[in-house]
Amino acid sequence: MDQSGRGPEGDDPPERTSGLMLETCYRHPRVVTGVHCTRCGRPICPDCMTAAPVGYQCPECVREARQTAPRRRVRVKFILGRPGSITTTLLVVNIAMFLVELGVGGSRSLFDGPSPQKLFDLGAMFPTSIALGHQYWRLITAMFLHIWLIHIAFNMYALYLFG
Repeated sequence: MDQSGRGPEGDDPPERTSGLMLETCYRHPRVVTGVHCTRCGRPICPDCMTAAPVGYQCPECVREARQTAPRRRVRVKFILGRPGSITTTLLVVNIAMFLVELGVGGSRSLFDGPSPQKLFDLGAMFPTSIALGHQYWRLITAMFLHIWLIHIAFNMYALYLFG
């Protein structure tokens, strides 16, 4: 080394042996940086940094990681998934009971609903019959009776969604 601090070639700065060593980005030679890629060790500037779980990575390492990473398979499912077996059973029982209501009540019961007497005969909730007649089974059968087409449609949709 000569007195000017230059090396044998004359234009390179002397290399540091201790302390912080500032280098230039490998992609942007005019940008000084002190950060290195955690995978390959190249010096990278803030424009080239990609945050990684530990440290930062250079664009080449990120590109290589994307190419070698296992690809996830995309699965097409129902919007909320398939209903369970109990939910499916309840859907079938409710629809079957509604068809029985239609058979007993006639064709007009599809939109107007069966008469109150027909609903009572099928097991509709009637507090007096439960309290005085001890017909506690009406607490269960009332869950399967629906008056109109819209009534069963919305209830079955809710049962499908929420199980």
